[in-house]
Amino acid sequence: MTAIVALHDLNLAAMFCDTVVVLQRGRVTTAGAPVDVLTSELIAEVYGVRAHVTRDGSSGRPTVTFQPRPPQLSAR
Repeated sequence: MTAIVALHDLNLAAMFCDTVVVLQRGRVTTAGAPVDVLTSELIAEVYGVRAHVTRDGSSGRPTVTFQPRPPQLSAR
């Protein structure tokens, strides 16, 4: 059975999908197993955010933890 699902939660995609396709501006950037596709570098490049990606100890699937933005200095 095949199901095509559009998810915006990368942790849900990593947890439940066998194959992940990442789109950027409507075009495929990369596709493959979540452990191969969901990397800190790819997330920074495609989504413009910092993230730390680890593997779950029991399943081996990636877990994405988003990093806060560094504080911005206010212009005076």
